[in-house]
Amino acid sequence: MTEPLTETPELSAKYAWFFDLDGTLAEIKPHPDQVVVPDNILQGLQLLATASDGALALISGRSMVELDALAKTLSLPISGRHGAERRDINGKTHIRSSAGCACA
Repeated sequence: MTEPLTETPELSAKYAWFFDLDGTLAEIKPHPDQVVVPDNILQGLQLLATASDGALALISGRSMVELDALAKTLSLPISGRHGAERRDINGKTHIRSSAGCACA
């Protein structure tokens, strides 16, 4: 979808928002260290997280440390390393050992 939304979707407790970072919230760059999430995107994420009572998470193949650095001051639920690392809405971290998971 390349066209911006013309109306804000109606939010209810039935929905949660999951956003991939690279190529969705931030442009794909030749090297991962060059990626930056624009401030207006971060502000929009904060507004949506507040409006949805925290039902918003970032997902990525990146590590949680990288996700936190790119999200700057936002403290959101995240899923890194393709789900092997997670932080839930209460801030608790869950790490799945590499044994038994196909991690890249």
